[in-house]
Amino acid sequence: MRVHRLLTIALLGLVTLGTPALGGVSLDYYLPADTEFDEGIPTPEEFLGYQIGEWHVSHDQLVAYVRELARTSDRVRIEEYARSHEKRPLVVLTITSPENHDRLQQIQQQHLTLSDPSASATAPLEQMPVVAYMGYSIHGNEASGSNAAPLVAYWLAAAQGDQVEGLLRDAVILLDPSYNPDGLSRFTHWANMHRGRQLVADPAHREHTEAWPQGRFNHYWFDLIDAAPDSVFAPRPYAMLDQDRGAQVIGGAIFSTDVDYTHPLGFGYGPDPLPVLRRGGLFFRPADNPYATPVRYSADALLSGYISLANAELLAGSAGVVVVAVGKGRVVLIADELAFRAFWFGTNKLIANAVFFAPIVDHAAASIKR
Repeated sequence: MRVHRLLTIALLGLVTLGTPALGGVSLDYYLPADTEFDEGIPTPEEFLGYQIGEWHVSHDQLVAYVRELARTSDRVRIEEYARSHEKRPLVVLTITSPENHDRLQQIQQQHLTLSDPSASATAPLEQMPVVAYMGYSIHGNEASGSNAAPLVAYWLAAAQGDQVEGLLRDAVILLDPSYNPDGLSRFTHWANMHRGRQLVADPAHREHTEAWPQGRFNHYWFDLIDAAPDSVFAPRPYAMLDQDRGAQVIGGAIFSTDVDYTHPLGFGYGPDPLPVLRRGGLFFRPADNPYATPVRYSADALLSGYISLANAELLAGSAGVVVVAVGKGRVVLIADELAFRAFWFGTNKLIANAVFFAPIVDHAAASIKR
C-alpha cells in the first residue's frame, strides 16, 4: 500500500511538471468581450494552434495568417511590396470597407489633391476616408508589435457591429505586420527555443539573454532607425532625439583600410586593402607624425552595410590605428573593436602585432605632438 501511494504521488508530480505554469487566455483578454465575429474568418488561435502570448509568433506564421485573413475577408487585401535580404516577404494589408476597396484609386487621387494648394481648398473632405498607416516591430526583438498585429488585423477583418463598420467606412488602414522580418525571425527562434514549460521572468534566464547579434538588428546587424535631420541647425522635436542618434550609429559594417605593411604592426599583411569590422562612432585623426598611423581608412571605405553620409566623411582617411610613444613604452590606439568577440579573423594578426611588436617601433616613428 505504501509503495502504491508513493508511486501515485510520483506520477501526479510528473503530470504537474508537464503542465504549463500559465494557461492560455481567451480572445476577450485582448479584444472587447461583447464583440461578435464572423465565424468564417479564423481567429489567430484557430490558425496558429496557440493563443497569442503563449509563444512568439514567427514571421512565416504571421505572414501565413494575414494571407488567410485576406482570403477569407472582403475587408482585407494584401500586397507583397518587397523581400528582405533573407528573402522573407514584406507585406502590407489594406483594410477598409468593401465599398472603399471598390474606389481605392479615387480615394488616392482625392488625397493627392491635399498636397496641391490650388486644389486642396475645394477638396471634398467629407467624402474622403482618412488613411492611417500602422507599422509593427521595427526592432526584431521588440516583438510585442508583431504579436499584436494579428489580433488587430483579426478585429478589423472579422468584428461585427456599428463601431467597426463605421470605422472602416471612414478609414483606409494600411497595416504592415513586421518592418524587420529577419530580426524578428532571429529573435523568435531564440526565445521559443529557450522557453520552458515553466515560465521564468528572471532577466538573467537564457530565454531573455539573447546572443549577439540580437534580433533588434536586421540582417546586416543594423539598427533600423533612419531619422537623420536635414540640417544640424533645423529645429527637431525632442521626442526624435533617440532616433536621430540611432541614424548615426555604425551598427556592424565592413570597411576597407590601407595598411603600411612595412610597419611592425603591419607584419604579415601585404599591399591589398584590409577589410575591418566597425561597430562604433569613434574617429581618430591621423597623427601629425607621418610614421605613426600604420592603418588608415580608405577614401571610399564602405564595403558592406550602412554608414550615414556624415559619418562616411569623417571616416574617409581617418586613422584606424595610431602608435604613440609614452616614456620608454608604446601605446597602440585602435579606433574600434577590430577583433570583436574573435569572429573577425582578418584583424587577428593586427592585434597580435600590437601586443608583440609595438615595443620595437622606433621612438621617432611614434613621437607625436599632444
